Amino acid sequence: MQDNIVDGVDKVKQIKKKKVRLTDEEVETIRYALQTPKEKALFELMICTGMRVGEISYLNVSDIDLTNKQVSIYAEKTDTYRTGMLTPVAVMALRNYIGDRPGTDPLFLADRAPYNRMREYGIEKLAKEMAVRGGVTRITATVHVYRKTFASVLYRKTGDVLLVSKLLGHAKPDMTVQYYLIDDIEEMQHKYNRVA
Repeated sequence: MQDNIVDGVDKVKQIKKKKVRLTDEEVETIRYALQTPKEKALFELMICTGMRVGEISYLNVSDIDLTNKQVSIYAEKTDTYRTGMLTPVAVMALRNYIGDRPGTDPLFLADRAPYNRMREYGIEKLAKEMAVRGGVTRITATVHVYRKTFASVLYRKTGDVLLVSKLLGHAKPDMTVQYYLIDDIEEMQHKYNRVA
């Protein structure tokens, strides 16, 4: 058989899924609904660093530099480290959660004995529970949704794709644009209001 049987077939047009993030209002309603020091520390860390769930699970107390407002993030995907920046609110939340714990412990610990390192499943579960408690039900607020929220908000504030890309740990900025920057109605309205 010499002819390609699919030559005459039209390609199936794939519809791209809409990129979703938390709105500014949803971020604040979740923040208001947080109950424990661990929830506050996790939430603020996700919102200000855009870390992946595996990166959060891997963190130790020694990776957090509250004095310089930085976190050393180990990226399993690339086997490299990058630096994340902490907001003053995140520093306060982390200081309150960590307390006087020594630096070699895992940052996020399970709630039950033997209080081992919190795994990815537990972090995802907590991230979703915090959002639901905050009234966010239109989307499932996974750690990745918090990551997209971080990227979109930082880009909206700075307009600097390269900065967002570096803080997310992407090798190329085009990946950041394609998968993380949300161009929704709220975002367009915000940009329009700046120039109007």
